[in-house]
Amino acid sequence: MTILSSISRRLPRQALLLPALFATASLATSAQAVDLVGLNFSGATFAAQVLPGVNDRNFIFPAESHFQQWSAKGVKLVRFPILWERLQPSMGVNLDPTYAGLIDRTLGYAQKYGVKVILDLHNYARYQGKVIGAGEVPYEAFQNLMTRVAQRWGTHAALYGYDIMNEPHDAVSNWPTAAQYGIDGVRVADSTHPIFIEGNGWADTTRWPQWNDALLKLKDPANNLIFMAQAFFDTSLNVATLSPSYGVERLKPFVTWLKANNKRGFIGGFGVPDTDARWLPILDGMLAYLKQNCIPATYWAAGPGWGTYNQAVEPINGKERPQWAVLAKYLDKDSCAGIGPQVTPTAATPAKTETTTSGATTGTTAGTGALGHDRSNHRHHHRRCSRYGYRHHRDHHGRYDHDGRYHRRGHRHHCQRRDPRPN
Repeated sequence: MTILSSISRRLPRQALLLPALFATASLATSAQAVDLVGLNFSGATFAAQVLPGVNDRNFIFPAESHFQQWSAKGVKLVRFPILWERLQPSMGVNLDPTYAGLIDRTLGYAQKYGVKVILDLHNYARYQGKVIGAGEVPYEAFQNLMTRVAQRWGTHAALYGYDIMNEPHDAVSNWPTAAQYGIDGVRVADSTHPIFIEGNGWADTTRWPQWNDALLKLKDPANNLIFMAQAFFDTSLNVATLSPSYGVERLKPFVTWLKANNKRGFIGGFGVPDTDARWLPILDGMLAYLKQNCIPATYWAAGPGWGTYNQAVEPINGKERPQWAVLAKYLDKDSCAGIGPQVTPTAATPAKTETTTSGATTGTTAGTGALGHDRSNHRHHHRRCSRYGYRHHRDHHGRYDHDGRYHRRGHRHHCQRRDPRPN
């Protein structure tokens, strides 16, 4: 029996029949008010090299208190990263009951506090490090997973949509095909919720048009695709040399592409350090631009395990982080009737940003303490290395003992030569 036939046999019979009609599928995000700012609750993907791992030791799911506190502050949208290898330990098999149960619990907390959740498969177009469709991981395995995800959570009241893959990279020829399989997998069981499609090149806003025209050929019978990009800044740059429009300029290639192709967009991750208040006006200008274009965005990151990491917005000992004052200004669900940029919103201008904010200094040393240190903690290192054609590499020291138990220590970054692939 081949792996493909094995995967098909493992799906419930009803899941193998595509719905005949999608005429009643609703564009949910166009028919209701749009929350323009949300948060990423990372943690469930930490220590991805430790499989399957143990919750609260190698990785950490958010507690009820995280949903309670952020909902009380007005945050009603959360992007929630999950890891394929933990959810489905082998291709084509049933979902792992423990990990899936923790996702159930998380969605239950979200529902209790009126928060909607985007489930984000945080795998970079890979399973166990191997690119989908490149040989060892067939496209059908990805479709199988997405069908199972939609079957399990497609009717949950807290579900907002599916981000079927975080930051595909080095998969120029594979990702568009894989994305179509992912869409087809979801639509076996869910003809309503939006599907978020990230692009090649780590979904970076500045390079989006260079790598992602092939995604325009994707077909969704529910006509409910939203393209999601990532807008992490190069925080290794001297902020004193940057224009206040730095953030806006990084967004424009993606937004221009959306407008040219009449597509909807979303920013899945962005962040600035709390160590220099001069980043805050840049953040403010970026959020104002997104509001003008009715493009929602989820900040990276909040939730458990971040410690004093300088781009996190989770309070420290009850004290708000400087970035929150800017984010809170854009907790707006009244300005846009749908996700843009093709809709016409009310005019928006940046709110005044103080030049000094409690807790922000002009220092440059990042904090530590994120459980597992998910890759987005170090986006600026990826950007710096890739800019010069190198691969970012991170050496860990003192982080795990022999059984994978996490210890809050440090890490070192450097760049390695990479093969001359363009993406």
